[in-house]
Amino acid sequence: MTLKKHQTDSVLIVEPAKLFQEVIQQQLDIARLHGLFVDSLDDALMLERLDDFKLVCIAEQLDTELSALALNRLRSELNDSMPILLITASSESDVVKQALLAGATEVINRSRLQEMQIYLADVAKKTSRSRSRSARILYVEDSEAVSGMTQAVLKSEGYDVVCFNCAEDAVAIFIEQTFDLVITDILLEGPMTGIGLIRHIRSLPPPDNQIPILAVSGLARASQKIEALRQGATEFIEKPVLNEELMVRVRNLLKAKNLQDKVTEQEQMLRTMAVTDPLTGLFNRHYLADIATRRIKEAQRKNTPLSLIVLDIDLFKKINDIYGHLIGDAVLKRIGKLLLTSCRDEDFGVRFGGEEFILVLPNCRLSDALKRAEEIRLKIEQLKPEGLTVTGSFGVAALDVGAHSSSFSELFNAADQAVYESKQNGRNRVSKAG
Repeated sequence: MTLKKHQTDSVLIVEPAKLFQEVIQQQLDIARLHGLFVDSLDDALMLERLDDFKLVCIAEQLDTELSALALNRLRSELNDSMPILLITASSESDVVKQALLAGATEVINRSRLQEMQIYLADVAKKTSRSRSRSARILYVEDSEAVSGMTQAVLKSEGYDVVCFNCAEDAVAIFIEQTFDLVITDILLEGPMTGIGLIRHIRSLPPPDNQIPILAVSGLARASQKIEALRQGATEFIEKPVLNEELMVRVRNLLKAKNLQDKVTEQEQMLRTMAVTDPLTGLFNRHYLADIATRRIKEAQRKNTPLSLIVLDIDLFKKINDIYGHLIGDAVLKRIGKLLLTSCRDEDFGVRFGGEEFILVLPNCRLSDALKRAEEIRLKIEQLKPEGLTVTGSFGVAALDVGAHSSSFSELFNAADQAVYESKQNGRNRVSKAG
């Protein structure tokens, strides 16, 4: 595995499953946190500068003594104030106890996505406060005299300034660290000019390419100013620079960045809300249309199995009619949580609508999916949400290995027809698509 350099203020995530990596990445995006994913605790221990992280998030199951020892080792490598969050699918108190004894500071169940959002938002809030007190500025200037005076002014305002005299060094540090503003002269030591540095930054993937850039030059040529702005400079200022003007521009650029960050955060939150069912924490049917199609195409491309389980809660309308919608919602929430904890890392659960749920199971043959459905059926029967006896009717369908013409609609219709057969045959049973 190739381990990338990480940014300061980032979160280290130990999670081998690609699907749950996507889920965690969505939560990180909402909180505006950078994430570095590794597959195991052993991989995490290979990283340098572990104390640069703001949080270590472990989704790897601590199911062996060796994994607990690895967590202990990781704890010893971190400073005492570093939080370690364990995300687990287990609700067993022994798992929580083992994790806390091994060095975790908090444990959250995978089914409680909202609690994870709150936790990450708190980490981001503390990070944001730290940044607001000391915004980080990357300053590139080849004149020692000008550099010394400008740094003194910026630092007197409480800014954290990292300075270089050539663009090549600035490029190297920009890859490793996070900054809030770049100030660069146009004429620099070395082959790369300030305009080349601007062009390089704007060619990076977001959010790095969105950082504000203040270009500075002692050559009062309109063509140079236009070129700097064309390549992506946010503002341009001519030397000699008045300290008061510099500080006004810096404050305005940082203020604009903070506002843009808030807008981006709200957009990301809206995107996440658009794919998540707020009652159960499962994905909603809008997300299903996209992710299910992708998983089916992937299974067809790799010639691997894929199964679909459709569940409909029996006589749910009577529960709403007799006990009210609040009780009905509580029942749906409990069953949604059960489905989340019943999923493997690569599975994903969806509330399709009302009392109907779908589980998409990559790398799962029909025979195994039938066993999974039966296990979930028994768990629902024993769940007794709100003290009520609740059952479900199941339909299971599978994508034939090697089949390249099947679509999600065909697979869903087959499983949904099997649900109908389960209801016709007395409910509370699992039926296989014909």
